[in-house]
Amino acid sequence: MTQEISDKAIDEWMLPLSDARKEAFARALACGFTAKAAALEAGYSNKGSRTYQRAAREEIKGRAAQIARTLPWSGTSDLAPVIDKLVAVTDACLKTGTASALATAVRALAEVARLKRLLPRASMLGPLPPEMSEEEWLAEYGQPGD
Repeated sequence: MTQEISDKAIDEWMLPLSDARKEAFARALACGFTAKAAALEAGYSNKGSRTYQRAAREEIKGRAAQIARTLPWSGTSDLAPVIDKLVAVTDACLKTGTASALATAVRALAEVARLKRLLPRASMLGPLPPEMSEEEWLAEYGQPGD
């Protein structure tokens, strides 16, 4: 079950998160990345189930919501359902096989390509923190649960 983030909670997180990786994770979530893709983008390992726990934290959800509010409309994941509908239209048109349906399918695919170019690239998220070895990470942040 997801919780709605109140406007008040969003306004309280005006500053970037103090941990650069958490900030990068929140930015990636705000840009529409899945939790797993956002974690990889932010430099977290692909091990364990912490990704979804991290994404559910109030500080992360609030910061992602705040960032999403500041992005241009094309930086949100709102385009995903539109693109999905256009692909469904294309599939339906291809099944009919008529010339007008094929022309519609071509136009729909052209629109999908145009919309996908509007989505932010990973480079728009800003620089990622430098890669750290496990030893460096533990020295910086300590053992989990400390």
